[in-house]
Order: sequence, then structure tokens, then C-alpha cells
Amino acid sequence: MMSRANVQSRKGRAAKLLLIALAIMLVNVVPLLPADWGSRAYAAAAENYTIDTVVGTGTGGFSGDGGPATSAQFNIVYHLAVDAAGNLYIPDQYNHVIRKVDTSGIITTVAGRPGVEANWSIPSGDGGPATSATLRYPSSVTFDSEGNMYITELGYERVRKVDTNGIISTVAGSSTGQLGYSGDGGPATSALLNRPVDVAVDSTGNLYIAEIFNHTIRKVDKSTGIISTVAGTGAAGFSGDGGPANLAQLNTPYSIDFDGSGNMYFADRNNNRVRKIDTSGNISTVAGTGVAGYTGDGGPATAARMWSPIGLTVDDDGTLYVVENGNHVVRKISPTGIITTIAGTGAFGDSGDGGPATSAKLKVPIGIDLDHNGNLYVSDNGNYKIKKLKAVTYTVTFDKNGGDTEATPTTLNVTDGETVDALPAPPTRPGYAFAGWNTLPNGSGSSFDATTAVSGNVTVYAQWSLNPPGAPANLRVSPGNGQVSLAWDSVASAVYYRVYIGTASGTYDALPLATVTGTTYTATGLINGTPYYFAVKAHNAAGASGFSNEASATPNATQSTSDSPQDASNSYSQSERPTVNVVDGNGGAVVSTAYIVRSSASGGNRQAAVELTNDQAARAVDKLKALGSDFAKMLIPDDKDGDAELIVKFPKASADRLSDSGIKMEITAMQARLVIPNAAFEGVMDELRFRIEPAKEEDRHSIERQATADPLVLEAARGGKVETVGRPMTIGSNASGGEYEAILPLTGAPLSDEQLKKAAVFALYDDGTKELAKGSIVPYDGENRLGIRFPVTAGKTGTFTVIRWTNPEHKAFLFGYADGTFGPDRNITRAEVAAMLVRVIDRGEVAAAGKFPDITEAYWAKAYIDRVARMALMIGYPDGSFMPDAPITRAEMATVIARLLPEETAGSAGFTDIAGSWAQAGIGKATAAGIVNGYEDGTFRPDSTLTRAEAVAMIDRLQGRGPLDGAPQQWPDVTQAHWAYGYIQESSMDHSYEKQQDGTEKFIPEP
Repeated sequence: MMSRANVQSRKGRAAKLLLIALAIMLVNVVPLLPADWGSRAYAAAAENYTIDTVVGTGTGGFSGDGGPATSAQFNIVYHLAVDAAGNLYIPDQYNHVIRKVDTSGIITTVAGRPGVEANWSIPSGDGGPATSATLRYPSSVTFDSEGNMYITELGYERVRKVDTNGIISTVAGSSTGQLGYSGDGGPATSALLNRPVDVAVDSTGNLYIAEIFNHTIRKVDKSTGIISTVAGTGAAGFSGDGGPANLAQLNTPYSIDFDGSGNMYFADRNNNRVRKIDTSGNISTVAGTGVAGYTGDGGPATAARMWSPIGLTVDDDGTLYVVENGNHVVRKISPTGIITTIAGTGAFGDSGDGGPATSAKLKVPIGIDLDHNGNLYVSDNGNYKIKKLKAVTYTVTFDKNGGDTEATPTTLNVTDGETVDALPAPPTRPGYAFAGWNTLPNGSGSSFDATTAVSGNVTVYAQWSLNPPGAPANLRVSPGNGQVSLAWDSVASAVYYRVYIGTASGTYDALPLATVTGTTYTATGLINGTPYYFAVKAHNAAGASGFSNEASATPNATQSTSDSPQDASNSYSQSERPTVNVVDGNGGAVVSTAYIVRSSASGGNRQAAVELTNDQAARAVDKLKALGSDFAKMLIPDDKDGDAELIVKFPKASADRLSDSGIKMEITAMQARLVIPNAAFEGVMDELRFRIEPAKEEDRHSIERQATADPLVLEAARGGKVETVGRPMTIGSNASGGEYEAILPLTGAPLSDEQLKKAAVFALYDDGTKELAKGSIVPYDGENRLGIRFPVTAGKTGTFTVIRWTNPEHKAFLFGYADGTFGPDRNITRAEVAAMLVRVIDRGEVAAAGKFPDITEAYWAKAYIDRVARMALMIGYPDGSFMPDAPITRAEMATVIARLLPEETAGSAGFTDIAGSWAQAGIGKATAAGIVNGYEDGTFRPDSTLTRAEAVAMIDRLQGRGPLDGAPQQWPDVTQAHWAYGYIQESSMDHSYEKQQDGTEKFIPEP
């Protein structure tokens, strides 16, 4: 009969042998490799981190306490931790201690006695200082929010706590080192554990323990100390995704952590997955397919292959960092589920310190943790080192770009892939408002703000928005015979001035009397004895000022104009009176004429003024009645007026006549056409005016830039590229209300029907209101030009810019059947694949067209088959046939895809059923590129036929297309529940799309 001492001694030896076996598996021997491992090629990920050794010499042992950690030795480290102050804690497993590396790099022992292995015959030290206690194979360390430390002892089946005073106690597991699976519902200190390998603490202080050989995760309630199982059934396996975690099967869970929302993540090592338990207790897979391998970088983590995910940490936003013990890499999974490699090459070794982490070699790494600066610490277990992955930082330089003061500060350091914590205080510039930052001085680059991710050193330039000018001051007037001369003080930053007139104080015509660049103007054609009231506004590209002071004068024939304040240099230099035809708008017959007065000021402004007098209006009405028409067109000659401001006036008598006769009018000019309804002529008090003026060249860039960047336009464009069509136009009237219509020519390169669907007019009125009018496309003139017709608000003046936008488009490459179905699970034929390839692939022809006896001239896919043969993508069989109606096999499709991949793409796949296959190399190449996948049982099934759904998914992946989200369901037999729904939607309909950050396409409906 064995004594208790012998039992304990024997159990201790067994546990030690088991731990040694685990260590040998993890450290001294590379894990069993797939047969194809040596020929794999690994795509380089973004170089987001640099790597350096911060602990260890590369040789196992115990030394160095009190000195630099880089000169110290340790012996096997699993799950390390970083505390809130940035100190690193290492469970030095085979030395049976916890060691601390402070922020200055000095290493000390903070728990356990070096080299002293806990057993039942040695006091554990509970209740005393942790440095006097004994531990046995500590495997992990973590901290709660109060600063208490928790330790798992893999060799003594317990969890210990070291409080902030350094006193140690046992909080879970047997005091004798007994292993098992019992105690749920009772005190954790009475429960049996089985290889507790990692421990984590949630935000409320509850403890969670990963037990390797119970295949469970257990919870110790902070307030009661009661233990329970929260994940796993106790049996190894894989099951339960989508349901309660405590009903799911796990297989050697190895690491646990929580995100900021309280979701738990754990490394389900032997299932080659990372899984998540949400706050409702439901479990799901967030990374890995269950098949061991190394694929999927740049794509969804759930489609990637992992090999022994063994350590993980997660930041508050849900970014996961996972150590893969079998692949010798660290991988990152973004909150959107995209996986990339951030450290390691996939080959084991020890190299790369001081350089990019993705070029370094690791050896069977295990643990990982994240500090508050975003640095990662990895236990490079096989190299007996702790490696630090430091996020690369870049400098953002803020250029004042013409400002008179600098940004504060002028530079910021930003972690790669992150955003600035806060933008600097902007510079200032007299007369301008700060309008953000851009990567180019002229604003044509990319905008930079607090949401911009930084991926390199960059200089950004202040953008300036010209402030509207101040109101003119000191307006003064001098009356004359039928005229009044005006002068005012100049305004800094004003480009031009608009003069307004009225016959009552404080009330002015909506349409300006004149636009001038100088500071004087003479209003002519006024009625002697009538008081007139004047005001002036200053304008620049940013907008208009308020009114100047009002000045009043009464013209009189007896008054001299010799004291006119008008500057002689701004007097008009010439005057002409060419004829303007007014024609029947339906038949074109001339019904009246008017005169156009062209004038030029020495400042360069040119104006063309037309007035339809009462007599001219009467003639037009009489002739229109005789023709049975109520529609007139005023045809403005365009030989000299392309850049001039056009003013068209209808005196009250003319307007009344047109109103009473029910006439509607169109003003047709080279720059624009105005369609005026009869209602606009009603109730005119003095004179009805319309104005058309092309944007000045010096203002054009800022006007177009404002239009293409306005939120109204960007929302309509849905992420597409926006550009202007033709020249912006200022249009205005003093009509009393309602609407009239304008037509602007679509100048420049002809637009296709599809492009015309995405054209619109952006309106910015002088009162600050904005509109985006879709308008309608109509003929513009007899020269086959098109125009866009849109409404204009009466009584306002605005600037109108025609814009269009383009979204990337994809054409369908596989179609449904005559019965309206798609048949996703039907086999796809070789002819259908040939047609698909020709529709999406355009590459040089390197071979002659095949002469296949089974392809007749009348065969529906002959042209497609000839083309794929000339491109050397598909070839026939040894008997010379093509077999167009035969289903294509998975091996054949993989070979076709491999021919389309770059020559440097190499790789082989670890499938159990392709050894010796004629297509083995092609399958390996297509699989390494992430285009073709195998099955969860590790097979590829090369001779199985390919379904239509599988085919479109492969082609979409090859082309970087899809899945498409948001489009109306296309096929009754393909619902959203189908695994390939997004790929089938994408491949079977023409569509515009917006590429999303996760690689999917967002459907953009036709306008």
C-alpha cells in the first residue's frame, strides 16, 4: 500500500513529465508541419511594427535579477502581462517565479522562490509575502482594475492572487495540487482544475480561467467566490457556434481576454480558431476555418487558416492580436474582421531585431499583451526571449500655406494606421477663414482631419476660405439730368461691386442695377423729379457683403453733372445698338425686334443690355396672336457676348402687356437660356429684370471647388468622383415669386447616356441657400449640343454649376436561366466558364485557337472558347475535344485560376487528397493566393464538379470584386441566407458600387 507521500511524489513526477512533454512540443521541437510547408510563399503584410528583444539572452536559465532584462535568462514563458504603469510581468515557468521588468528595463522577482518548486510538503506561503511563497510552473499573470495580480499554476492546478501589499493567497483550485473537474456551484477554492493555463479579469472583477484539459473556461464570481463553467462541456471537440457557450465544445482553450464592451475572446488552440463569447453568453468563431494552415491575409478572418492560435490580446475597440504557435507569427484582426500578419514570416528562427516585424523570424511564440502605448510584447518561447513590437510612428507636418501664424504645434507624431489625438490649433490669415487641411497646397489632394488614418510621413497644408468682404462705406451720390453718379470707398478683398436701386428707402430691386470693378458708377435713364435710393454690395469668391449706407438723389434737368463723383477712367468707352430678334417660339417667325446695348468699362467688365419696350412688346403680341401662338423667344446674338453680363429688361408696361396676353417668354443666349412663365410678368411694379453672367475666370476655380466639395453633392455622388461640366453661371431676377427655369449647355466632351444620368446642377444663392437640382436633359441649340434644364427661384441671384459624378461599375459575367432562376448549386459547364473568363479577363493571346471537333460554328460559346484557347487559359483534352457541356471540375478550375496569377505566386496546399494529382501545383498556387478553398475535413476534392455559386465566388475573388451588399435580390432561388449570396448578386447584374473598407461593394442604385 502506497503512503500519501509516495502518492504525492508520484503524482508530482507525472505532472512534471507532462509539463516537460508540453514544453518539448512547444519549444524544442517544431510542431508537426504539413507536407507542403517548405514550399509555401508568404505575402508580406504592411510594415506596421518594428521588433526588438527586451528580455532574454536566447539561452534558457535563471539569472540577471537587479540588472538589465536583456542580459537576464529565463526558462519558458507562456502568458505575460503589462500593468497600467507599463511594467512587464513574466511567468518564468521552469524557474517557478513571476518576474517584473520595470519601465527602465530592470528585472526582478516579485513572486515565488527561484528554482523552488511548490509541492504538498513545502508551505505554499499563502498569507505571507509573495516573494516567500512557492509556485509551480506558473503559466500566466494578469491584473484587475485595483492592481491585484493573478497567477495560474499549470503544475499545481490552482490560481493565486497577490494583492497590492504583496501578500499571496489561493483563489481557485486545490491546495494539494490535485487535478480534476469538479466544484461548480461551490467555492472556487474547493474546486478541482485541470491545467489552468491562462486567467483574465473582466471589468467587474470576475475571474476567468482557461483549463487546457478540461476544455473549459470557468468563472470565479468576485463577490461570492463561487466557481462555474461559462464555456465548454468538458469534452474536447468543436460545436455550438451560435448558441450558449456552456453547451459548446472547445479543444484546449489556451488564452482569454476581454474587449471594452465585455465580450470575451479565447484561443481555441486545437480547433485552429479564435472564438468569441458575447455579453449574452453566445459563442461564435471570429477567426479560422478549423483547418490548420496559413492563408487569408487581407481577407475575412473567418475564411483564413490558422495553425495553433495559442495567445491573444484585444484592445478596447475590438482589435485582436493573435499568436499562432504553429505558424510562428503574430496576426492582427481588425474590428471589421480583416486579418493580416504583423510579425513573423511563417518560418521559424530568431532574426530581424531592429527592423520590420514582418521580416523577423520567431520560434513557437506563445503569449502576447498590449501596453497603453499600443506596443505589443510577445513571448518568443523557442528563442527564450521576449520581443517587443513597437508600432511605427510617422510625423505629420502642418504647413501654414500662406497664413501669417503657424499651427500650434507644427508637427505631430502618429502611430501607423492611427489618427491624430487632436488637430493642432490652426494658423490664421487676414481676410480668410481656416478651412481645414489638405495634402496638397491647392486643395486638390486628400483632406486631412481627425478621422484620417496615417500611413506615412506627410505634410498637410492649411486651406483658406476667403471671407466675404465688408460692406462698402461712404456711399455718396450726385444727381444730374436723368442720371445719378455714385462713388464709394474701396473694400479690401472685394473683386467687384453690385449697385442696387429703388424708389423707396430701404427697398431695392432684387436684381442689381449694375456690376462694376471700380468704386464709381453713373446710373442713367432715370426720370427727372423722381427720388431714387441707392446701395452697394461688395463681392468676392466667398460671397457678398451687406449693403453699404443708403444714399438718395433726385435727377433734374437743371442740375449740372460737372461735380459727378464718377471717375472718368471708369466711364463706358463704347455703345452699340445691334438688333435682337423676338421670334415665335413654336415656328420661328420673327414677331418683333429689340435693341442690345453693349458697353465696356475700362476695368474690363462688359455688359449687354436688352430692353423690350412697350411698342416692341405690342408688335410681338399682335403677331403671336395672328400665328395662334403664346410663346416667344428672344434670340440674343452671341458674336460678342460670351463673357459679358447680360441684362434683359421688361418695363412695367411691357410686362403688363405680356401678362394680359398670356405670353410666356424664353431668353436664348449662348451662355444660358431662361424659360419665363407668364406668371412672372404679373404684378410688376417698375421693371422686370433677368440677369445672366458667366463666372469670371479668376473666380471659376473656387466656385467649382466649392460645388464639387459641397455635402449636398457628395451625398448624391455616394463616394463617386465629382467633376464640373461647362462654366458656372450667375443667374438672377427680381421677379416677385415662384419659379422660372434655366437651361445650361453641357459643354466639353460629349457625355454618354449613362453619364447624363449622373448630371445635376448645384445652386448657391446670394442669401446662402443651396440646392442640388437633378434637372432634365434637353437639346440646347441646333448644333447638337445638349443642355440641362432646372428650376430657379425667382427674386434671387445665384451661381449655378453643372456637375456630374462617376462611380466605379462592374458588368455581369454570369446570367440566369430562362425560367428566371440562377441555379446556384447546379454544375457549371466548361463553356459557361469560358464565357465568364472572356467577360472579365483581357490578356494577350499567346496561342492559336483550338480546333475542337465538338465545337461547331453555330455553337453558342464558340467565340468564347476560341478566345480562352488563344489566351492559353483553357485547353482541350488529349483526344482533341473540348467537351463544352461537361461540368468543370474543381481541379480544372484551380488550374485555370493558377494560370492567371503572377508567376511569383507560389505555394502548395496541405490537402489530404491531392498528392499525385495532375493539378497539384495549380491547386497549391490558387489556394496560396486565397482564391480557392478546401473543405473543413482537410480535403480539396479535386475531381468534384464545380457549382455555379463556387465559380462566381472564385472569379470574384480573383478579380477583387464583391461581395455586393444592398442590391435588390436578383434571383428567387438565391436568398440572403445562401453562403454565396453577395458574390452571386455581384456577378449577375451590372451595377455601380462604392468600395467599402472591409473589401465588400456597396450597391449604388441608378439615379
